[in-house]
Amino acid sequence: MKEYASRYVLYDTTETWTGITEFNTQIPGDQEVNDLHQLAQDTFEDGIYTIGALSTYYRDFQRIAWWLLQNGKLYHNEECRLFQQGIPTSLWTKIARRLEIAKPDHHPLEPYDVEDVLEAGKWALKGTDTSITVRPAPAS
Repeated sequence: MKEYASRYVLYDTTETWTGITEFNTQIPGDQEVNDLHQLAQDTFEDGIYTIGALSTYYRDFQRIAWWLLQNGKLYHNEECRLFQQGIPTSLWTKIARRLEIAKPDHHPLEPYDVEDVLEAGKWALKGTDTSITVRPAPAS
């Protein structure tokens, strides 16, 4: 039933819904913090060039993090730091600038909330394809 409902809403709403663990039937079994580290490292190395790729990273990250948070294996600040570590430097620079403007009172040593990073990332990637991961051509 829920997979049918997601067909009738906007893309951003579907992305939000599918990122909610309760919405999905695929709840991870026994996850470890190392799984989040690996996802962040893989994503950092692969790059994020579209809103679709960012949303996929967010959704995959949240599926694992939610279970770890619920089972006391991960703290909120650690979740936020790990999510940020998965974002490539070129994109993170744009996201950080956006967050500095949007959240001027945020303490610089504290990580930003995952949802704030996601929204700033969508802003930074505005105009990119939402569904296809496109990698830039290698430099010759």
